[in-house]
Amino acid sequence: MIRVGVIGSGYVGLVTGVSLAARGHQVICVDTDAEKVKVISSGQAPFYEPGLDDMLASSQRRGLFNVVTGIEAVLECDAAIIAVPTPSSDGDGRINTAYLEQVAGALGKVLSMYRGARRLKILFVKSTVVPGTTRKVVWSKLREEAGESLGDIQVGMMPEFLREGNAVGDAMCPDRVVIGGQHPSVFEMGRALYNLPSDPKPLETNIETAELIKYVNNSLLSLCISFSNEIAAIAEAIPGVDAQDVIDGVMRDRRWQVNSKTPSIDEYFRPGCGFGGSCFPKDVQALAAFARDVGAETLLTRNIMVVNSQQSARFVQRIAGRAGGLAGRRVLVLGLAFKPNTDDVRESPAFGIVAKLERNGADVLCHDPSASVNFFKSYRGRAKAEMDWEGAMSKADIIVLVTAWPQYLQRLPALLSGRVGRVILADGRGSFRGKPMPSNVDYLVVGRAAQ
Repeated sequence: MIRVGVIGSGYVGLVTGVSLAARGHQVICVDTDAEKVKVISSGQAPFYEPGLDDMLASSQRRGLFNVVTGIEAVLECDAAIIAVPTPSSDGDGRINTAYLEQVAGALGKVLSMYRGARRLKILFVKSTVVPGTTRKVVWSKLREEAGESLGDIQVGMMPEFLREGNAVGDAMCPDRVVIGGQHPSVFEMGRALYNLPSDPKPLETNIETAELIKYVNNSLLSLCISFSNEIAAIAEAIPGVDAQDVIDGVMRDRRWQVNSKTPSIDEYFRPGCGFGGSCFPKDVQALAAFARDVGAETLLTRNIMVVNSQQSARFVQRIAGRAGGLAGRRVLVLGLAFKPNTDDVRESPAFGIVAKLERNGADVLCHDPSASVNFFKSYRGRAKAEMDWEGAMSKADIIVLVTAWPQYLQRLPALLSGRVGRVILADGRGSFRGKPMPSNVDYLVVGRAAQ
């Protein structure tokens, strides 16, 4: 059993901490937000993530997980993991390292205060940071505040690859473990943390390579999505062509046949209304900004977000064209989270879609099983939250599927069949592509011309 301190209890920190406890390690999570600590202590996560509450409560019952506000608690741990946010700076795409600096400074000060009275040997950064940040920001600030009290503590980088909505499964059964470091003890500790028979052999590399892997990973997946949406724009101009059929034909090339379980790479080659979330948009912009700072030209990376930002406008424009205008039209938007099984609305395509529907004169109602509260904390338009989405369908002229929640996919076909009068179903995720539709449904999907 390893004693592990996790600094930060957001999506990454809490899932990481709870999963390490489930693996049998003794975990103490640190967060300065006393209210959040109170919620977690009660056995509940402060955000929605399937399976997390159960695993959290189980770890607490076994005495393997605790949460506190004081960072000095990590001094009694064998290893500490920094998992605080690195949001985009306003305007330029660079990451904001303020939280990292605060943590490194606070940890350095308690190391100086307690001097030799500590067990801590290894400090991992799990926050997503551009190459050089672990050394130049975290390590430098730590050394500045701790001085000689830093002793023989070693620093490493372990990027996270959690998918919101699937984070518990990803944490317990990772498809890869990347450890960046320069001292053998860093790699030894990283291997010890991930010690289940099902765990993959870690990729051990230097710190800067580990930092860059995360950005390239997310930028490449984002590129796949944006490329699919460019192909969709071409296909929409050719009668009888469906972009998904084109992509399916391409994916049969044996070079794309990767032996993977889930998610398959195919999932990132599906035309739709664009991507969002806390990672892809931020990481693509950060990589482009970092490249600019080091003098590298990245036309492709920069334009991933250009294509993505156009998707909501193109989607609404096609809906307006199919409806003969949107003024006075009653529109029901289904899904506000950036993906199913989460309440996270950061950079969700729903913001742009709802705003553009309103600008075109539509009366908009919105529903989401988990994310409505978070969405309307940020959205300032006229649109209203709708609790009874099934009832609202009977009055809507247009139904716009933005997030493919299972309950929508299960219930929509029957509800549409019982609907009286013509209705437009604008499928922003291609969830009903190729499926039979009732005669009163005018089906619009990204990547296929009007029938």
